[in-house]
Order: sequence, then structure tokens, then C-alpha cells
Amino acid sequence: MKNFVPVLVSNNAEITQGKQLLIKHAGHAANNNSFFQKAYQANYSDNYSFLSLKRSRLLDCVCDHADFTASAFSGSVFQETLFRDCNFKNASIDFCLFYKCCLEAENDENGIINTNWGNSNIIESQISNLPILQSTVSNVLFEDSTFHKAKIEYSTFENSVFRNCRFEKMELRNLNLEYVEFINPSFDDVVLPYAQIPYIFGILLYMRDSNDSLWISSTSDNKISVDEYFSLLPSMVPYYLSEQEYFPAANIYIVLNEYEKAFETIMNGMKKAGYEKNFRMLKYFCKLAIKSGWCNRKKIKQLYAFIYDINNFEPMIEYERHNYYMHLGEFRKILLFHNDTLPTLHMHIHTNILPHEIEKVSFLVHTLDQILDTVKNDDVISSVELHHESPYDLILIVIGAFLVLQTAAKGLSLICEPVKDIQEIIMNQQQIKLNQQEIQLNLEKINKMNHIAEESRKNLESQNIFLQGNIYFTNFQQGKKFKKK
Repeated sequence: MKNFVPVLVSNNAEITQGKQLLIKHAGHAANNNSFFQKAYQANYSDNYSFLSLKRSRLLDCVCDHADFTASAFSGSVFQETLFRDCNFKNASIDFCLFYKCCLEAENDENGIINTNWGNSNIIESQISNLPILQSTVSNVLFEDSTFHKAKIEYSTFENSVFRNCRFEKMELRNLNLEYVEFINPSFDDVVLPYAQIPYIFGILLYMRDSNDSLWISSTSDNKISVDEYFSLLPSMVPYYLSEQEYFPAANIYIVLNEYEKAFETIMNGMKKAGYEKNFRMLKYFCKLAIKSGWCNRKKIKQLYAFIYDINNFEPMIEYERHNYYMHLGEFRKILLFHNDTLPTLHMHIHTNILPHEIEKVSFLVHTLDQILDTVKNDDVISSVELHHESPYDLILIVIGAFLVLQTAAKGLSLICEPVKDIQEIIMNQQQIKLNQQEIQLNLEKINKMNHIAEESRKNLESQNIFLQGNIYFTNFQQGKKFKKK
């Protein structure tokens, strides 16, 4: 690793001079991870406090009673490494990867205390008896990991995700879990915070449908059962609505299967967020709308139409308008393209359109819209992404039923160049059983598509526009990638 990047200096004197300058003016802040040079199957148990250990890489190491007080580990990678009774007080371990690691402690004196652990990934790791106190653990992905008797208090986990994580013998009473997402969790003798639950993605539905050993905190009774908590849920909605706390109210409506009320509440929440220019909150409403599949595509389009109309957010001053446009792509991605299970058609289009030929770009986009309108369906979502190459490239994404995408692929292929094996391609893609009505409907759409696509191809040629396309499907079990060049 030492010589991974060639040294571009002529002699060691230059290296020594540069190092001396850094030590003279920057002191220990310039150590540049020199303490962790071994990095493989090494043991660390010394005092590393107040050091810059950014971008460290430890593999199969042991850190035993090491003192990392106020150290900076930002951007580091830890693999198969054990941290035993290490002190991370006031440290920065943000933007890090912990892969197959174990973090454990014997008492509350050592642990993650007043620490920034944000924007990190903790994968297939064990967190046992570890105190996490007064710390920021926001925007973190915990995946396939286990928490065992970890004491977590007065910390914020906002916008973090727990996927396939197990929690054992823990009390999660005094912490911020707002807008955290639980995906396929497992709980064994765990207490969740009463007030936080309606602000969490996925936990209400899981509590309703699982038989885990799970309790809800209560200041008067110490804890209550899940059944008792659900009996109280309907009575909490009027309070949330009176406080204009639309997120928890909508979340409760969803778990109670009152979807019309949930949609109306989300829309009211979006209007409030728009008035306040609270684009962060707007993002969470978008996410709530698409989680668990309760909101149909027609309603999702309504939400996006509201967000897309900038007049719903005016008046805005310059920085607010900047924030609106900066977040607009993320809103679109969450609402229109966040479903990871629906079949999706991807098409990468290479054109001969040069940067100054804006009229041709507009004509091509209009042509693509015409073709997709042939298979227009409320359950179909499409997006065209323009790449400012020379010549231009376009990325087209269409989400919907595979039968519809198959027809769209036929027409889109025809505007590029003649396809000799398009029928074979379609048959290979469609290893599914269709009833006669579906087959007939598809044939009618294909016939209409053939006519429109052929006209579109002639119109493109008349404008001296020629295309090459690469089409493939995702989220379709039997689909095979195919190219058209």
C-alpha cells in the first residue's frame, strides 16, 4: 500500500523538509494516520486522543482500551475489527464504514459519547453493551447488524435506516428516532419510546403484524404492551392535527388502513411545509407516501404535481428558490422512481445532436413523449434525463407493468434503427403467462405503436436525427439484458 501511488519527488530530503514544515506549523494535526500504518492484524491500545486519523484503514485488527478522545476518523474503513472498551468521547467517526466489526464495552465510561457518527455505514456488525450517549448518529445505514444490551440515550438517529437488524434486551426511551426507517427488524425484550413511534417509518406496521417481545415506554406505568398502545392510537390523531403535526397523524391513519385520510393529511402537511419552505420535511412526506405501497400511482402523481408547481411555494427569496430547485430532483426520485420492485425499462440513447441544436433536442423529447403516450397508463411513470455531451445523450426510465413496458420497448427500438430480432427479444423478455385478453390488448397496442414509431422514425430522419439505443429491464425476474446498436 505504501507505494500504491508513485512518489513524484526526487529525493528523501524533499520529503523530510515537507514533513518538518507540517510538524512545525500544524503539530499533531498533521500526523496523517501515521499511528495506523500497520493496519492489518495489528493491536492498538494506546492514547490516540486529539489526533487526526482520517481515512484510516484497519483490517482484522484489535483496538483494546484505546483512547480515541476527540480524534478525527472521518472517512475511515474498518473491516473485521474489534473495538473493546475504547473511548470515542467527542470523536468524529462520520462517513466511515464498519464492516463485520464488533464494538463492545464493559461499562458506561467508554463508548460513543458526545460523538459524531453520522453518514456512516455499519454492515454485518455487532454492537454489544456499548453506550451511545449524547451523540449524533444521523443519516446512517445499519444493515444485518445486532444490538445487544446497548445503552442508547439522548442521541439523534434522524434519517437513519435499520435494515435486517436485531435488537436484544434494550430500552430505547430517551432518544430521537424521528424519520428513522426500520426494514425487517427483529426485537427481543425491547422498549421503544412512546412519543417517537408515530414519527418512524415502518415501525407501526411492523408492530401491528409481528409477535416480537416489544414494549412501549410509559412515564406513569414504566411500559405498556403493543396492544394497549394500539388501542390509544386513534385518540392521538386529533391532538396531532390540532398541532399541525401532519406526519404522525398520517402515519397513524396508514396503519389503521384509513388511506383517504392519510392522503389528505399528507397533502395538508406538504402545503404547510411549502408555506414554511421546509424542504427537508417535504422530503419525509414524499417518503411516507410511497412506503408500504398504500398510495396508488394516481395519488403519487398528484403529490408530485403539487411539488412541481413552484407557485405553491411562492413567494420565495433567492436562497429559498435555490433550495427548491436543488431538492426538486430528489422529490421526483422519491415519488416517481423509489419503487424498487416494479419492472423498469431503461434506455440509453446516443444521438448525433450537437450542443447548439437545441431545437432538435426538443423535437426528440417530443417524439419520445408521443411514443410513450401510446401506452399511456395511470400506473406508468416516465422520466427523460438529458446529458450535455457532444453530441447529446439521453437516459429514459419508464416504470410500470411489464406488459406495458414491453410494448414501449418495441416502439422505442423502432426509432433507432431497424431491429431484425425484436420479436425474439420480446419473447425472451416475456417468460410469463398471459391470458387471451391481455395478449389481444398487447397486440392492439403494438400495432398502434408500430404505426406511431414508424412515423416518428421518418420525422426524425427528416430532421437529420439518428439514434443508437441500449435498452434493458430491471426488476423482472426472467428478463435478460438486450442491446440495440
